[in-house]
Formats: sequence, C-alpha cells, structure tokens
Amino acid sequence: MRLISCILAITCICLSVCAYAEDLKRIEPSKKLPKSGLLAVASVSGAGSRIVGEIFGEEDIFSKELPVISGSVSRHGDSAWRFSVTNNSKERYSVSVDLIQRNENGTTVKFSSYSYTLNPGHSDGEEVQSGLNARRAELNLRSYRSLTSRSTKDER
Repeated sequence: MRLISCILAITCICLSVCAYAEDLKRIEPSKKLPKSGLLAVASVSGAGSRIVGEIFGEEDIFSKELPVISGSVSRHGDSAWRFSVTNNSKERYSVSVDLIQRNENGTTVKFSSYSYTLNPGHSDGEEVQSGLNARRAELNLRSYRSLTSRSTKDER
C-alpha cells in the first residue's frame, strides 16, 4: 500500500512540474524598460570616484544583455566631471540626459541638460566644469526614443 502511495505522489509531482514548465514557456518576460532613470552616479571620496546606486536597466547585474541606453560619469581632475551615454541597440536613438551635481549635503549645485542622436553601438558625452563644492554627480536619463522607422524594423 505504501508503495502505491509513493508512486502516486511521485507521479503527481512529475505532472505538476511538467505543467508548470509548460506555463513558464508560454509566459514571455517583459523587456520594456522605463522611459527615464538613473544611468550612473559618481561621488568624490578620499580614494577618488566610485560608482554607487541602482542603475537604469540593470535589474539583473549578472545578465549578459545590456540595456538599450547606458551611461557613465566620473570625476576628471579637481574641477570637472566627464560623462558618456552609449546606445547598445541595433537602432538609432535620440537621447536626453541631465547631469546633476550635488554637494556633500545632497543639495543641487549645478544642473545641466544634454541631447544626443546616437547611432547603433556609438557613444557621446561631455566634460563639464564642476559646480562649487560638487562632491557627487548623477547622470539621469530624461528620455529616449528610437529613430528607426517601423518599415525598417519590419525588414529585419
């Protein structure tokens, strides 16, 4: 009797696992990213610049897929910040970013906006004069949109 109960239990478990696996195959994960978010952060400490914070498009830091748009920011010398924005897709994108510089209390000391048209796989950026007592710079993605027409996408 115990043998039959064990066989029935194992059969039920196997059928449940198979059904669950089929359901997972039918569910397509959403790859939609928000239209704005933090791209990169750098702060000045005794050891120099370091990246901190949650970054746009990086839900899984171990994923080999890059977000459509990525960026970086770092301190350059004593009086400037250097940032770049990269298009990681196979489409042409229009990108708008803000560079927000903050002092040690978190108060905004300088705010600058930039717009770029980026071809697939290309980057662009600036070197920006540091604001007075700026200790942290945040590169924020304000918006992005594909410039590739739908007919071109359909041909691929």
